Amino acid sequence: MHTHLDMCVHSLLRLKSELEHQGKDYPLELLSVSEIAQRSVSVGINGFLHCACELQGIVGISEVLDTIEQVDGAHVQGAVALHPNETVLHAAGKGGNSDLLQTAEDGLDPPRLREMHLSYDLDEAITKVYEVAQSDARISVIGETGLDYFRSASVAKDTQQYSFRKHIDMAKELGYALQIHDRDAHEDVLSILKRDGAPERVLFHSFSGDAQMAATCAENGWYMSFSGPVTFNPNHTLRDALRYVWQEAPHLLLTETDAPFLTPAPHRGRTNIPAMIPYTLRYMADFLEVPLLTLCNTIAQNEARVFEAR
Repeated sequence: MHTHLDMCVHSLLRLKSELEHQGKDYPLELLSVSEIAQRSVSVGINGFLHCACELQGIVGISEVLDTIEQVDGAHVQGAVALHPNETVLHAAGKGGNSDLLQTAEDGLDPPRLREMHLSYDLDEAITKVYEVAQSDARISVIGETGLDYFRSASVAKDTQQYSFRKHIDMAKELGYALQIHDRDAHEDVLSILKRDGAPERVLFHSFSGDAQMAATCAENGWYMSFSGPVTFNPNHTLRDALRYVWQEAPHLLLTETDAPFLTPAPHRGRTNIPAMIPYTLRYMADFLEVPLLTLCNTIAQNEARVFEAR
């Protein structure tokens, strides 16, 4: 299941620092990558798709995969790609187009450029992804790549689309699954996939569309993965999409944590870890009115198809 275990560690450390700065004495438990994996295995979650989507993590992915693999019962695969927001930073860094760093729809200040952004322009960074993708037999997925029109300004759309198309080509050339990040960009993501031609296996990570988009994905045989937001009260449209997939295309249904992000209710706001996936699964089963075991078996069979090792 899609996760970023190294980022889980950093998220816990950052949260602890913030709490201490605020003078709050909260009993926050810090965990290592190995401990997070162990905790997940203990609740029956033993399959990890560790995703590296910024260049430093991509270059160091094998070390994280080694650590997870040493946990008894853990099965691990890797995914690499430049997150769409990272593509903008590389284009603005060594590439020097600072106009790309404008305030986006989220209203937050643009992320700061780091060493990797200043050392590799966008094409060089994509080339590095391509090299790493072939360097470890456990890496079998290109992702998460795609479009994010919420965190980056509209002026960066062309840059994101350029990188997305390069990653699509990469997945097709290597015969890997393509894992898509789609935030506020449904129409363009679907358009590019249809225009360029999608790889054999496509997965919409943390699916965020409606039932109509789910129908389009089903028509094309694209997998849809539902995560923590499906448990949030306001997300009726997302649950309608889940119902559609279960009724019309259950063979394309997946779930995930996206840890450390998108923590399911009732723990929304806390750092997510893969061990919390049972909350999402139970919610989905209750909502769909199907036995939990039936749902889990269906998803396990689907995962085996889309994440087949190379």
